[in-house]
Amino acid sequence: MKHRLKYTVLFLSDLKEIFNYIAQDNPIKAKEFLQKIDDNIQQLESSPRLGKLVRETDEILIDDTRRIVYKNYVIYYSVAKQENLIYLERIIHGGRHILLDNS
Repeated sequence: MKHRLKYTVLFLSDLKEIFNYIAQDNPIKAKEFLQKIDDNIQQLESSPRLGKLVRETDEILIDDTRRIVYKNYVIYYSVAKQENLIYLERIIHGGRHILLDNS
């Protein structure tokens, strides 16, 4: 069964910040970046367990949180099995430390 994607406010805020940063130097590359991110995220609809589970040894610990990587960016998401939903939690540069808000 195909899952639906739900974008959290934090994820959208992160994505906007990244887009604006890239667009300062190259608006075309910024648009290409958004397309590539979207391509990666769309794969989750049919393969929600594609990403690696976030473990205790990682910088965060949230139950059932997974991550996929595109270039230097990490996309954190969680799967709500009962609702067939994928919550896109954050997208950050791999060098940053983050906290996820699961509320």
